[in-house]
Amino acid sequence: MTLELERYQADPLSHVQPWLEPETRKREAVRAARDHSLETLWSLTEAFHQLHGGGGKSPHTLRTYKNGLKLWLRYCAKQAV
Repeated sequence: MTLELERYQADPLSHVQPWLEPETRKREAVRAARDHSLETLWSLTEAFHQLHGGGGKSPHTLRTYKNGLKLWLRYCAKQAV
């Protein structure tokens, strides 16, 4: 019996699946903002760009967006938002 390794080929939209329902996105965005959850907010941001922007953003643009999100969360924490 010979075993072969097969390269995993993920569906380009597989990480977007949890965010397909608009009500789920809204509910989880509010919860993540309340909890200052960078991980969840970033996942939502990536899903939004994949679903509505074609997902073709440069790494520099994505880093800039993520840094902006971090700054926004820091601001919210200082302002008790």
